[in-house]
Amino acid sequence: MWPWGHLGLGYLLALPLLTRVDLDDDYAALAALAVGTQLPDLVDKPLAWTFEVMPYGRAAAHSLLVLAAAAVVLAVLRSVSVGVPLLVGWAAHILGDVVYPLAEGAVGDVTFLAWPLLALPEPAGDHGILAYFRTLSLTGETALEVGLFAFAAGIFLVREWRTRRPAAGAVGRTD
Repeated sequence: MWPWGHLGLGYLLALPLLTRVDLDDDYAALAALAVGTQLPDLVDKPLAWTFEVMPYGRAAAHSLLVLAAAAVVLAVLRSVSVGVPLLVGWAAHILGDVVYPLAEGAVGDVTFLAWPLLALPEPAGDHGILAYFRTLSLTGETALEVGLFAFAAGIFLVREWRTRRPAAGAVGRTD
């Protein structure tokens, strides 16, 4: 999944939870959510493509075991307003990365979920960030992800307009 797809999916999945815990209009929480939706790739891609520490661009930060460990740390720190959105965004990212392989029946391509207990899949073109973006083409998946992002952005903008606009009759009042 591309970065904008992760962001759109994360926002749409997190919104009901953030609304329930009254963090849906908290910009720090929304920023943590946005970071969480990108975090696995921000960690794993450089480790694999730039530093060659990992053999595959989905490893440590894409593992549910690492996500669970991070959840424990954030629970100990009692960081609800930032920790919960970060973890929800992170989990949404992982979900987004397993949708396509599972839809194609490629269960062996999602072994990263249990890294380091399971071996990582064989790399498929992990050559660097620029090479990755050079592969971008308008496919059904790309269009779906752009649409997902646009839908999420539209919902965000409508919610912002509704909650941030001045009350009727308040414009120009000086009392």
